[in-house]
Amino acid sequence: MALFDLIIKAGLICDGSGKEPYPGDIGIKDGRIAGLGDYNYNDGEEVVLAPGQVIAPGFIDMHGHSEIALLINPSADSKIQQGITTEVFGNCGMAPAPLLGEYREEVLPDLEKEYQTKITWTTFAEYCRELEHVQPAINAVPLIGQGNIRGAVYGFKAGDADPQQLQEMRNILGQGLKEGGAGVSTGLIYSPGSYTSTEEIINLLKGMDCRFYSSHIRDEGAGLLQSVEEAIAIGRVLGARVEISHLKASGRPNWGKSREALALIDQAVKEGLPVGCDVYPYLASSTGLSAFLPNWAKIGTKAEYLGRLANPEIREKIKAELPDREWTNVVITEVWGNSNRDIPGKSIAQIAEDRSAGEKDTILNLLLEEDGDVGMIHFSMCEEDLIEIIKSPHSCFGSDSTARTPKGLLGQGLPHPRTYGTFPKILAEYVREKGILSLGQAIHKMTGLTAERLGFSDRGKIAPGYWADMVVFDPNDIKDRAGYLNPHQFPQGILCVLVNGRVTVWKGELTGSRAGKILLRGENNG
Repeated sequence: MALFDLIIKAGLICDGSGKEPYPGDIGIKDGRIAGLGDYNYNDGEEVVLAPGQVIAPGFIDMHGHSEIALLINPSADSKIQQGITTEVFGNCGMAPAPLLGEYREEVLPDLEKEYQTKITWTTFAEYCRELEHVQPAINAVPLIGQGNIRGAVYGFKAGDADPQQLQEMRNILGQGLKEGGAGVSTGLIYSPGSYTSTEEIINLLKGMDCRFYSSHIRDEGAGLLQSVEEAIAIGRVLGARVEISHLKASGRPNWGKSREALALIDQAVKEGLPVGCDVYPYLASSTGLSAFLPNWAKIGTKAEYLGRLANPEIREKIKAELPDREWTNVVITEVWGNSNRDIPGKSIAQIAEDRSAGEKDTILNLLLEEDGDVGMIHFSMCEEDLIEIIKSPHSCFGSDSTARTPKGLLGQGLPHPRTYGTFPKILAEYVREKGILSLGQAIHKMTGLTAERLGFSDRGKIAPGYWADMVVFDPNDIKDRAGYLNPHQFPQGILCVLVNGRVTVWKGELTGSRAGKILLRGENNG
């Protein structure tokens, strides 16, 4: 009888600890790594030959948004094909659950329209049961969204919750944490999170045993440093690990501030505070076009917000406060209505010229025409800042994307190329071509470092007893292929991806295996 279910033989093991690759074989039994050594072919029921290939732990996407996409496409094509075996989602204060009160009333119609599915759950536990039922191909780490909770109790208006409302929010959060939520996220540029004071966030989380706090900070441009300081201050009071989401210095006047932001993180770490950040390796961000609007214009329900855009007097006030941008650098990626299907791939400047209108009027008109939902990418960062963040010992990596597939509903539009290419791009461009990181350093950031931040004791490394989430790739060939105008392209150079010991990708093709687990807190990640 064979010793192992599977052996990966003759590869270079990059174990996730930060060490550089070394030769060896890996034996897998019952979904876990059972041995490292030099094995015979007959020691395994199956053998994967990997000469010249690097064997790394499965990549952990620290910042994803696949909470709904996994329900309708559990094979998670764009994630697993780039070597991601675990995703943290529910980021930016917008989680799959809980869905209660006014928050449910406000977001449900848009979610059901976008994903063409019926959403029935309300609580965190009910969502997790839905996800278990479809059996995703990747491991899922769900966070609880502060925006969900505030929206459910206080709605989408500005102002501070009163003590009774705050206690109701704490009750909802406490239930979610008890049901296994891995932590809490905030999205402090998105409604309703943007109307929340620092004090209210602290009062919501204080004493709640929230061990992980992920924040899309309040300002990634002119107010970057103050926003990083706010996230650190919240973590200092809570004693929670702080993850600053997709750190960047956005907008030409703010280029260079990454050094100062990283210095703030470094100082916090020296004080003993567990603070880190994640980053994606691109110079364009991606979000909704409404992000350019002033906060006051978005207060309340969608109907109220769209009413302001349609009111001539208020509209002029909004236009006066819209930022000045190089509108050639803002490109529309997705619309969900039928009237503007020809505009994805065009910049705001192009669309304005086509319509013989000003750029700011074009933005407001597009939002009105598309019921407030327009996707965009914004080329707003510089390479020097990106390299500083990638090099930092405090950074790991996240795609900031949802799982996609080139066909069907999830193949529509022009999603950011990070959706398909984040991790291969780092290995191709910032390791192989530019030498910004060594291979061992990059894999550590993709795996062991991220797992440590999430509190995993048995994932993120190649070591006996760990779950066999692994990626086998050619270090000389791995490369992203997705572009801004042709994003639905899988990467090259990945031989094999394993999730919990089962081969899920083989030579660029999905095998049909779906062995992912929901990694709830308190269940030892497995």
